[in-house]
Amino acid sequence: MMTALTLSPDQETALAAVLAKLEATGEAVLCGAAGTGKTTVMSAVIDAWSGGVQFFAPTGKAASRLKESVGEADTIHAAFFGSVVEESDDDDDDDDDGAQKAPKREKLVFGAPHPPEGAGRSTLLVIDEASMVNDELAATVREQAELVGSSILWVGDHHQLPPVTGSWGADLQNPDGELTTVHRQAQDAPALALATAIREDRIETFGTWGGDCTI
Repeated sequence: MMTALTLSPDQETALAAVLAKLEATGEAVLCGAAGTGKTTVMSAVIDAWSGGVQFFAPTGKAASRLKESVGEADTIHAAFFGSVVEESDDDDDDDDDGAQKAPKREKLVFGAPHPPEGAGRSTLLVIDEASMVNDELAATVREQAELVGSSILWVGDHHQLPPVTGSWGADLQNPDGELTTVHRQAQDAPALALATAIREDRIETFGTWGGDCTI
């Protein structure tokens, strides 16, 4: 990216910790609530990284938002798995005796996992919105990264709920770099200011609703 960045003290600390962990083990976790500058620190990590960088997110919407920030991103399933087949149960809604059967659900069946195309020993795999990645999917990401020697940076918000199934795949409770300061530009956004007030248990004092927050 090669973008000139001005980091706050806590962002500088998180950056140093993440880079040190990546160098030592090939895997690091960066955490922070909304407005603390995860994208800023992630950009600084990428600027300092000497190899290639690939970006992934657990959902299409998250990948689309990430793409707006970094220029190119994909979903984890699209990059780490083979062809996707949509399967459904028998379309016949009635049993042989004429009784109504329960509605059938369609499901996606993924092919065998594989490393992302183009990933190698000098590649950093950045997994954004890591709080949505459960332990099973994270294990697959690690296994495929190890096959080609790639490093992994998990980026997420440890204040969010765990995945629907399983537990967090990255150790968001004990991150290598943690951002705690919500910066002024984020505080000026009503939605982020409201999220901060809820997290800090002072919602009763919040009054800056603006045009995009309602109660």
